[in-house]
Amino acid sequence: MSGKWVLDTNIIIGFINGAEASTRLIAERGDAELCASVITRVELLSFHGLPPDEERRVRQFLRYVTVADFDEQVETATIAMRRVTRLKLPDAVIAATAVALEAPLFTFDRRLATLGWPGLRAIIPA
Repeated sequence: MSGKWVLDTNIIIGFINGAEASTRLIAERGDAELCASVITRVELLSFHGLPPDEERRVRQFLRYVTVADFDEQVETATIAMRRVTRLKLPDAVIAATAVALEAPLFTFDRRLATLGWPGLRAIIPA
C-alpha cells in the first residue's frame, strides 16, 4: 500500500518499544509516507516522567514522520466527529487528520477501527 499512512499514537509507542505488530507494519510500509497528527506528537512528548533516552527515541522517530498540523480542514472534521460520536478530543483530532489527508489510520484502538465514520479507514495491524 502506498500513499500516506497516518499512525496513531499507540502504533508509534509500540514501534519505539519494539512491539511486533507495530514493527512489522512500519517495516512493510513500502513507499508509504508515514504521517501523524500534531496531537500524536504532543501525546508522545508529554508523558509524565518520560525518560531522556525514550524522549530521544521518540524525537528520532518523529524526524521520519510528516506531522500534520491542526488546520481548518482537520478542525472542521474534528468538530463534526465529536458532535456525533463523543470521541475524546485527541482521538477525534487523530481520526480527523486521517480523513483530511484521505489516508488510512493505523491504530490499535478498536473504537476508532469500528467507528464507521465517512472517509475514515481505520486499520488494526495484525
